[in-house]
Parts: sequence; structure tokens; C-alpha cells
Amino acid sequence: MSQTSFSRIGFMASSVDEAQQAKARLQARYGTHDLGNCDVIVALGGNDVLRGIDPTVARVNLDQILRTAVDADVDVLLIGIEVPANYGPEYKTAFDAIYADLADEYGALLVENFLGAILTPDPSDMRVWLQEDGLHPNAEGVSRIVAAIGPSVLDLVQRADG
Repeated sequence: MSQTSFSRIGFMASSVDEAQQAKARLQARYGTHDLGNCDVIVALGGNDVLRGIDPTVARVNLDQILRTAVDADVDVLLIGIEVPANYGPEYKTAFDAIYADLADEYGALLVENFLGAILTPDPSDMRVWLQEDGLHPNAEGVSRIVAAIGPSVLDLVQRADG
């Protein structure tokens, strides 16, 4: 395999961001169309769900982030989340559909579920990969997530190089 450069992938989000805050940060840093020579990984939505943000609002913000990237001719890896069932079937269905829909619309690469590498059939079994808060992955959980997402990141870089 050829050597791959990750210098084009930048970090600009915060772990407490909702999609709207990340969109504002993206536009403040790059304007609406000038992302420079970079690739974009969008892994947002978890905080929107935790705060009960309407899926329509989250979709609009994520759509604007992807539109900004695509208009700037930047390749995107979109990383989704799976909404827990306790938010109700309508909320879950609406939010879960956002990621595949937007990836299709914008030609983005897609990882369906950020936490997919640590999910287990019995949610209590995944606690071994979570911090004490029961929400955020611990070091071992992060390692599993990175291993699962890594091939898609390589695909992103190779797509941009291609």
C-alpha cells in the first residue's frame, strides 16, 4: 500500500457541539465555500439527540455542512449515529434516516454508526467500552471505534488523491 498523507484532514469541532454549532464554526473558519485543500469528516448528531433537537433542524444543519464541503469540491466522510429507541419511533426513524439520505445526496462516504464497533445486543455488555457516564467511550472503546472507522478514513484520503 502506498504511503498516505493525513495532513489534509483537520479537526475543528468540539465534543459538545450540536450540528448547528459545528456549522457556524465551519463557516466562521472557512467562509461558505473556501475549505482550502482538505478533506472533511463529519461526525455530529449525538449532542443534538441528547438535547432532543428536532431531527429536521439537525438535518438542515448537516445538509449545510455537506453542501459547503461539496461546493468547495472537498471529499466528505459522514459518520452517523443510531438513535436509542427511548426517544420514540418517529424521532428515531427521522433522525436515523438523515445520514444515509445526505450521503446519497452529496456523494459522501458513510459510516452508519459512530458507536457501531462497541454496540452489543445487550446494551449493558457495552459498558466495558464506556466511561463511567455510560455515554462516552473509554480508551479501549475509542481504539475499537478508530479501528472500525479507519478503513473509511483511508477511503476518503484515497478518493481525494484519485
